[in-house]
Amino acid sequence: MLNQIKALLQDAQLRQKIQEAKTQDDFIEMLTTASAQKGYNFKAEDVTKLLTYVALQTIPELNEKDLQEAARGRGTLWSASVCCPF
Repeated sequence: MLNQIKALLQDAQLRQKIQEAKTQDDFIEMLTTASAQKGYNFKAEDVTKLLTYVALQTIPELNEKDLQEAARGRGTLWSASVCCPF
């Protein structure tokens, strides 16, 4: 499924729409709709699981300073690369 999503995201118009998504549900809906148009059958639950898995794989290991900054809301833990790994 990951390779199929990567292939879908080669479409610049779809990438633009996804970047404008207001919520994760909007993002998932756009992705599942685009996948159906290409003949894939992604279920929202499967996309959610995949996104969670990918996000967990890309979260860096934090040291104590990073944890303190994140707790204060000043850390860089949720950078664009973690939020949107595709």
